[in-house]
Amino acid sequence: MRSPALVAALENAIAGKTKELSMAEHCPFRRYDALDDVDGDGREDFLVLFTLEGPRGGNHHVSHLAFFSSSGEARLPVRVRTGERGERDPIDVRGERGKVVLSTPEYRAGDPMAVPPGKGGSAIDGRTGACGSGADTSKEAG
Repeated sequence: MRSPALVAALENAIAGKTKELSMAEHCPFRRYDALDDVDGDGREDFLVLFTLEGPRGGNHHVSHLAFFSSSGEARLPVRVRTGERGERDPIDVRGERGKVVLSTPEYRAGDPMAVPPGKGGSAIDGRTGACGSGADTSKEAG
């Protein structure tokens, strides 16, 4: 169970990003990982993938990751933009030693929004927050 202080820090981090971008968040779309040790200190870290949308509806959305290191000072998260509509849509998050791994359907150049995107993935360096992509250009069946 995560502490009330960590839950408050998460909510404050998301509220800050929604205000900064003048967007809104829908909590049911969050993805959590609290079982993996990303920073290598032997303790579980807390990862939250969240998506922000325009405040008056529409189809545009932007995804972000909040990473709370178990050894982080004052429980301040590292926040990283992880994708957006027409680029990549992270649907799953997990930690591996030294990195955060995202499962991400990714759009190729010229893909219509209605066409299932190619499979892909991204890894975020747990120390620097740098995000790299590893798109697979194949289409999903179906």
